Amino acid sequence: MKKKILIGIPVKDFINPMSRLKETLELNERIQLQKSLIQNIVTSFKNEERDIFLISNDDNVENFAHELEIKVFKTAKKDLNKEVIQFSTLFDQYVAWMICHADLPYVNKFVANLFCTEIIENQIIITSSKDNGTPIIGGSFKFNNFRFGKNSFFEHKKLFIKNKIEYSQLFLKELSFEIDNPDDYESFLQHKPRWFRKRVI
Repeated sequence: MKKKILIGIPVKDFINPMSRLKETLELNERIQLQKSLIQNIVTSFKNEERDIFLISNDDNVENFAHELEIKVFKTAKKDLNKEVIQFSTLFDQYVAWMICHADLPYVNKFVANLFCTEIIENQIIITSSKDNGTPIIGGSFKFNNFRFGKNSFFEHKKLFIKNKIEYSQLFLKELSFEIDNPDDYESFLQHKPRWFRKRVI
């Protein structure tokens, strides 16, 4: 069965993940948290119509992808945007695609299915984090001009307007809240999702 949706989750490595939490969590705790976040995202999106890849050049990330029974996309690039642009060469093989950050703790099957429906039916769907980043973006339009980084939501939005690409923004906490710093982590601990309550860090 040919898959309809391509999902890419960029993961740099497990050497020093979630580095902005280094004053809050020990390295092994950050590694475990990062892996648990990825596992929950994969579990939420996984079904027979979707191909999920971890985008990474790291061997440990590749091994983790095998543990999760998903694929890994390796590039010769070191820059996130260049890696994702290279990954976008696969977009033509699918009805729709998405790039999802690995630090979204509140993703669940309901919002995952909702987002997948939206990207099949729309050219571009995008969300914005509190610091105007782009936690998740996808669509049926074969976009390949990514601008991840500072204020990436506005950078992407400017490109859509300039190139007359139709886009919609989803306002869902599950697809916009990222664990990016100690304040985010504290907020996360105040509102633990089910997958986190089932485990002990």
